[in-house]
Amino acid sequence: MAILTTLGEQMTISAVINYLAPYMGWGTGTQTDAKTITALVTPSAEARVLATETNNGSNLDFIATITSGSIQTITEMAVFDASSAGNLDIYHSHTGIGLAVGDKIEYTINFAQS
Repeated sequence: MAILTTLGEQMTISAVINYLAPYMGWGTGTQTDAKTITALVTPSAEARVLATETNNGSNLDFIATITSGSIQTITEMAVFDASSAGNLDIYHSHTGIGLAVGDKIEYTINFAQS
């Protein structure tokens, strides 16, 4: 088994930062998490939010808070490389979170090299 060195970890994180402008979006559909996913099943009306990035060399966090514009149950989230259209780079389906107008969810995506 090969390992990624400390420098390799830092270069990987750097490549992700340089490639991905992390815009997070959410939706109300569900599908099984898979590498072949290209879109949210049922995107909600709220605009994608540009995530903040925290990088300590071998760990990278993307953090974004999305505010609900309607009464809805959010069951999926994704990270895209653009504020609209673009490529879906990270997807996660989760247990439904019921929201009222003005409620928020903060998502954190952590890339950890070990």
